[in-house]
Amino acid sequence: MPGFEEIQIYYVRPNTEVIRIVRILHGRRDLNKVFDRPEK
Repeated sequence: MPGFEEIQIYYVRPNTEVIRIVRILHGRRDLNKVFDRPEK
C-alpha cells in the first residue's frame, strides 16, 4: 500500500484461525534497541 512501505508488522499464529499482532514498528527504528538486543 503506498505510503506504508516502511511499516513492519510482527505477529504470531498460535493456530490457523488466529493471528496475534505483537508489534507494529516503523522500519527506520533501531530494532536492536526496540527489542533490547545488544548490538553486534
